[in-house]
Amino acid sequence: MTTTVRFDGRFYAAGADIPAGATPVLKACASQGCNPVVWTSANGTRWTATWGTPPTGSIAAELLVAGGGTLLLFNDDEGTRLWSTTNGTIWGAVALPEDMSALGVRDAVFGHGHYLAMLNNKYAGGPNTAYGESDAVWMSADGHSWVHDTVPGPPATFNSLSVYSAGFRLVGVRRQTGTVTMWTSANGITWKVKR
Repeated sequence: MTTTVRFDGRFYAAGADIPAGATPVLKACASQGCNPVVWTSANGTRWTATWGTPPTGSIAAELLVAGGGTLLLFNDDEGTRLWSTTNGTIWGAVALPEDMSALGVRDAVFGHGHYLAMLNNKYAGGPNTAYGESDAVWMSADGHSWVHDTVPGPPATFNSLSVYSAGFRLVGVRRQTGTVTMWTSANGITWKVKR
């Protein structure tokens, strides 16, 4: 398990199950494992595996985010995949824009009526410049339709994303100078450099 959250009166956790000869947590995971797998618990003590899907790569990096009556499950498995549920039982895949799914999700939050996701641009500094030279932030009001935010300034590596009373805060390091920088946004769309 790599992530936990409380949603609709229950606890949810996500991780990967690679049985490697052991008993899988779900029958669907028996042949090639599952990444991700979701467990639920009424009390945070006894957990039951409830859903899983086969992996598409080799990286296990799950992230649960609850808000707005929806639970989102991000997975960085050689690129970002996303599922959503409104009842904690039936999960549906969310079709992400190619520019978002090609990068690896590192953090996601819900606040002020919006979901924000921070993605690592593993291509920055290399020959593939299709995704730019900076990490990325994407915003959604419903968890299904995503818009790429423009974060001002030279290319940066983003380290943290958080919600606070006036909006959202993003902290990172400028790629060329190593300068620690903070950006803020009141609406999750327009970002300003704070330092």
